Amino acid sequence: NPGTFLKILFSVFFTFLSVGRQESATFSLQNEQRNWSSAQRFCRENFVDLATVKTDAENQKLVNIIGSTAWIGLYRDPNLFWSDGSDFLFSNWDSVINPLGSMPVVCGVASSGRLGKWKFLSCETKLPFVCYSGEYFTPVYHFVNQYLNWTEAQSYCRQTHTDLATVLSSEEKNRFMSTLSSAGYSSDVWIGLFDEIDWRWSDGFTGSSQLVPEFVFVNLPMNWSSAQTYCRNNFIDLATIKSDTDNQKVQSQVPSMYYAWIGLFRDPNFHWSDGSSVVFTSWDSVMNPLGSMTVICGVTSSARSGNWKFLPLSIRSIYITNYVS
Repeated sequence: NPGTFLKILFSVFFTFLSVGRQESATFSLQNEQRNWSSAQRFCRENFVDLATVKTDAENQKLVNIIGSTAWIGLYRDPNLFWSDGSDFLFSNWDSVINPLGSMPVVCGVASSGRLGKWKFLSCETKLPFVCYSGEYFTPVYHFVNQYLNWTEAQSYCRQTHTDLATVLSSEEKNRFMSTLSSAGYSSDVWIGLFDEIDWRWSDGFTGSSQLVPEFVFVNLPMNWSSAQTYCRNNFIDLATIKSDTDNQKVQSQVPSMYYAWIGLFRDPNFHWSDGSSVVFTSWDSVMNPLGSMTVICGVTSSARSGNWKFLPLSIRSIYITNYVS
């Protein structure tokens, strides 16, 4: 079952990293061997949580203190689905490492050479596949010896039969294996199983903070993209302004007659660099040079009462960055 699948991952024993105070990202290496669940529990009882890594700078901190391999707070919830929408009631996992990497979706393979056991591969891999016809509770399986990726195989099965193969019981697994045996095939095939990988941090961090932001004026002329990268590596992000109070704080940081990048951009809708909704605006009464540009970026000026306008992304400017105190 899905729990067993995760348990295989979590029962390995490593040293682990705790985080002392979430806002300042103070890390501590706990040089004792625990599985992931035990390490999480220890960190929550004695610190804040297992380590959450938010920036390249924080990642470098971890690299500097770990010896080889250590648990961090990253985990995933198993979101397992069948292509035809059937409930996930039966499992037949193989005891192999599944190459998840950074893939947001992985797709299910059954291996005839390993008693029909399941594993995940990149959905772009090209393999033969098994469709079924009829109702999902009385499926008739059909082996298709065409090498397609998972999405292509799914489309083929839906056009020609019912869907990619769903296997909901030991009896269906035996009939599935009989189909492959009759076809003389003894390797991997696509089935209808797929997994939407939902990576999470143990402490609930999602990339944004509800704490009161502080703003820092950075007197280094850069274009908007470079300024965004600098802020994400050294603070949280380019400045997001959500209220008149925030805008006054930003205005007080920018020297008179200067324009400074903030996190506002559009493509063509308005966004803040850290993903926040645009719920407050402070537009200047000037012409914004949109022209044929596909992306333009927001600047603010203390000489214009902190009001905003747009400039081309490639312009070099000083900028305001967010951090949480």
